[in-house]
Amino acid sequence: MIAVSTHKIEVSPKSEYGDAESSSLAVVLKSSGAPSVTKVRKSRLYEIRGSFTATHINRLSRDLLCDPITEDFRVLSQPPSTQGPFWKVEVRLKPTVLDPEADTIKNALIEMGFPPPDFIRIASVYKIESKCGKPQIESSAVRSLLNPIIHLYSITACS
Repeated sequence: MIAVSTHKIEVSPKSEYGDAESSSLAVVLKSSGAPSVTKVRKSRLYEIRGSFTATHINRLSRDLLCDPITEDFRVLSQPPSTQGPFWKVEVRLKPTVLDPEADTIKNALIEMGFPPPDFIRIASVYKIESKCGKPQIESSAVRSLLNPIIHLYSITACS
């Protein structure tokens, strides 16, 4: 019997491919009160709890969650190390809000022969390079990256 555990998988665009959405977000954040934003990278974060081995997680990440041509994935076991100071903004739906994408992934996992997961949630992660302080980043993020009625968010300074 495989123990129930929680796994976090981050899926990001490959660096050699242009990321128009992230470039647009940098402009939006600058105009929303964070003028020193220099770069934004958006990724998806999947949190999956269930009876999965490391092999299961790697397979479902590669075959279901990630487009292997344009995206990379990594299973997060600890906070990622990075170069330079940046802010990490995680945006996820509140627990009371339905997550149809998570439901679709749950059904696909079962169809692929995996055990049914106990829990799946999806978040957007924005890594923002900026010399702005947390109040500026938070104000700009709330205005442009999320809807506080349906989203929860966290902002973390990383280096």
